[in-house]
Amino acid sequence: SNDYAISPDGKEIAWVQQKDVTRLIDPSTLTLLTLKSRKTRTIDLGKMWLAAPAYSHDGTRLAVLATPDDAPSKHTRLMLVDHKSGKAERLAANWPRSVGTYGSANPVWSADDSAILFCAEDSGVQHLWHLPLNAEQPTAIVHGGHVMSFSQSKDGNTTVYTQASIDHPARLYTLDTESKKGHRRLDRLNAFLDKIPLGKWESRTVKGWQGEPIQTFVIYPPKYDAKKKYPLLHSIHGGPHAAHMDTWHYRWNVHAFAAQGYVVAAVNYHGSSGFDEKFLGSIDGDLGPRELADTEAVTD
Repeated sequence: SNDYAISPDGKEIAWVQQKDVTRLIDPSTLTLLTLKSRKTRTIDLGKMWLAAPAYSHDGTRLAVLATPDDAPSKHTRLMLVDHKSGKAERLAANWPRSVGTYGSANPVWSADDSAILFCAEDSGVQHLWHLPLNAEQPTAIVHGGHVMSFSQSKDGNTTVYTQASIDHPARLYTLDTESKKGHRRLDRLNAFLDKIPLGKWESRTVKGWQGEPIQTFVIYPPKYDAKKKYPLLHSIHGGPHAAHMDTWHYRWNVHAFAAQGYVVAAVNYHGSSGFDEKFLGSIDGDLGPRELADTEAVTD
């Protein structure tokens, strides 16, 4: 569902297609199919891996995510494509964050086509961002935890979104877009978890490799006693271009580890997503030393 879109008038379908269909992360193009004639045309943005095309409401433009083909050590860009000419420009080109991770930004046009909403990481959390087309950088209108999916009413006045945290699975909220207020929880699920004791947690910054700042989550066992000593457990994320997030993880749940009596550290070492492009690509061609130094610094 992230790889295609239907035009507002229902007469055209746009989809992402790899130039070599046997290599799924190779460069791709945007293909537009006119349903009546069955004719297609291709929009090529160069050596980019594309995802999540989205038509503007008037059908004159498309937003699409584009990651350089030497990804994943480069940020994903948000591109604005003119439907008629196929010309593309990068929005908020100097914003020091990636627009989503691996195509997950879920870009949506505002009701008046003046802005684009999307999800993106920022130092261990994922916000919902609002980017006017002429703006230098977006503004977070919903702060993480971890905002993953959202939808907006036709008039643009109401936005519904999911938000998770280290302390709870995804919850459903609504936001009054006009006033930027009125965050209201809609669901009343997961009452079972209210009875489960969870340890406290915090986000900390330590000096890692060559003294550079490293963000990490530290999670404590229930009934933690600072006067006692506890074993340390590192939950080390894969990728390596991924990140520990302030979210409820269904496989590597830090509270499940902490409940066994560990202090848990979840380190966003060099190469982790959600930081600037230099940090993301710092481990290219030299895997291991920086990540190890960062993890050992947190251990200390």
